[in-house]
Amino acid sequence: MDAVNSLKQIGAAGVHFHVITGIALAQYAARRSAAAVHRQMARGLFSLASVAVTAPLVGFAGTVWGIVDSFRGCNGERSAIMAAVAERLSWAFIPAALALLIAITASWGHKHLSARMADFDCEMQGAVRDLPDYLAWFS
Repeated sequence: MDAVNSLKQIGAAGVHFHVITGIALAQYAARRSAAAVHRQMARGLFSLASVAVTAPLVGFAGTVWGIVDSFRGCNGERSAIMAAVAERLSWAFIPAALALLIAITASWGHKHLSARMADFDCEMQGAVRDLPDYLAWFS
């Protein structure tokens, strides 16, 4: 009934429809339903893309922080200092590795879900286009 009211409001605004049939209303309702499902499916894609973009930046910032922090407290014998700095430097690259892992996973997920949404949109457009034929079969 929402589709009928929407079409009546559009018609009252000056746009005239020749004939509003039940099939046209069914197509209109199917388009609106497909758009609502598309909005629900797209809800988290922006966040996933944001994670894919910002994760490497945060990881490399953590790596830079770890590198700067690895030279803290350098005093004593040269070989002991080199061993301590080498160990701290090796730990400094872990944030970058984890961030790249997260970014690659998020990017893959975004790409996969975007492709699935595109497939869904194509299927729904085909279903809406074929809806009059299906309804005519039963009438």
